[in-house]
Amino acid sequence: MITITNKLFQPLSYQLADGTGLHLPPRGQAAIPDRQVSAELRRAAQRGLITLQMPAPAPKSSKTKED
Repeated sequence: MITITNKLFQPLSYQLADGTGLHLPPRGQAAIPDRQVSAELRRAAQRGLITLQMPAPAPKSSKTKED
């Protein structure tokens, strides 16, 4: 999943890779599958209108031995 964040104080609307629309409220966020990221979203991220973030990897649980 990719998290998209609108960096502007105005709503934005983008086309996803499958042709559906994505509407982001001002300073809002949305999560979409990786395969839905379109060229339009990549261009908007390069222009600084939005950010595209991969989720942080889950921390590995460290099991401790108790003696």
